Amino acid sequence: MKPLLKMSGALIQQDGENIPVIVKFRSEVNSAKYWFDREFNFSQPIYFKSYMMNIKDNIMVEFMRFNMGWRTKFSAAGDCVVMSHHGYVLRLFNIFIPVPIGWLLGKCNAVERQISDDTFSMEMSLNHFLFGKIHEYKGVFKIMRNISE
Repeated sequence: MKPLLKMSGALIQQDGENIPVIVKFRSEVNSAKYWFDREFNFSQPIYFKSYMMNIKDNIMVEFMRFNMGWRTKFSAAGDCVVMSHHGYVLRLFNIFIPVPIGWLLGKCNAVERQISDDTFSMEMSLNHFLFGKIHEYKGVFKIMRNISE
């Protein structure tokens, strides 16, 4: 499964543990896109970019390479923000076409917990109905402001 996911641009091409990551968020006035620019600090840095869009109510889509997106519903549960899998979509122009590939790729779910005013933890897992957990990442993130480019 991982080679297919990596080829699709849904995962980075390298595995590891305790990898420092810098995530820069950006958006533009009059745009529905919210960009994530990630830098994974392996011996050779790996960059991964995606963007999110709100499509209705608490439903967001995170788009990766080839305009393939993970549709997720955001909700609150106690002190957590829960992102629950709501399928995959393909974006053609401004049309979101459901793509029934969850049986092939698995379902992605994530949870974020606030630790302090500037720190949170996140756990994401991709689970396949036959193969179980096929990918995960987790860690503690510190929000830093005014990082120069």
